[in-house]
Amino acid sequence: ITGESVDTKARPVHMEHTILKPDMTVADYFPRMAEYGVDHHFALVHGEWEKDLHKVATLLKMDAVDICTREGEDNGRSS
Repeated sequence: ITGESVDTKARPVHMEHTILKPDMTVADYFPRMAEYGVDHHFALVHGEWEKDLHKVATLLKMDAVDICTREGEDNGRSS
């Protein structure tokens, strides 16, 4: 998922620590997220690493799905 971290108030330790604004509308985001599913744990990385992550996934023979795409890019939904 690509997007940006939103500045927000601190939350209790058992809640989310990062609020993400995805690189697509929420109306498009949630159906895509529901289609592919989500994991409980994730890594948050600053920067544009999508292409590198797809290369690593290919080398490790892992599937990689882009939930969000930037405007003008193809959807690259799997490697």
